[in-house]
Amino acid sequence: MRVIAFSLLVIMICNTPGMARLQDNILQSRVRYGNPVESLDDLVSPILHGAENKTYHYRGWIIRAAFSGNKTIRIQYEKKTGHPGGQAISDTELHGILNNEKGNGTWTIDHSDRNPYAISLLNLVKPPIKWINSNGCMACLINNRTILILDTPQSQNFKILDRTQKRSSR
Repeated sequence: MRVIAFSLLVIMICNTPGMARLQDNILQSRVRYGNPVESLDDLVSPILHGAENKTYHYRGWIIRAAFSGNKTIRIQYEKKTGHPGGQAISDTELHGILNNEKGNGTWTIDHSDRNPYAISLLNLVKPPIKWINSNGCMACLINNRTILILDTPQSQNFKILDRTQKRSSR
């Protein structure tokens, strides 16, 4: 019985959409997920302003990626559902994604009050959970556990540059 339970856990983890995508290039993402889909969100509400944003539908997930210099510097995971509020990402799925996105580092929960992600009413119901990776990456589970965002150090610098550009254009 233990062998069956362990085998099912391994299968579930391997089937989650977390196969080390941070730093992948556009071609690697296309090979992994198929062609990106046309998404108004990429134009109206990009996950990283000024970057090349692409949306993929893959095995029941909506995966949004932001590319700079042909590398994925931010990625967002959300289950594809018909529910307006989305569907929570399970602990098994979450750990599978984080494990596969860890690169050469390790994740630890960040208990600081600094939250780089927008506050929404859903975050007040269940506060965001943040992780910091020893390789400099960051992850945050937001919107009542329905969206997981992963950032590379490059995306964090990109956001700083983006804010600076907005200030200088005023």
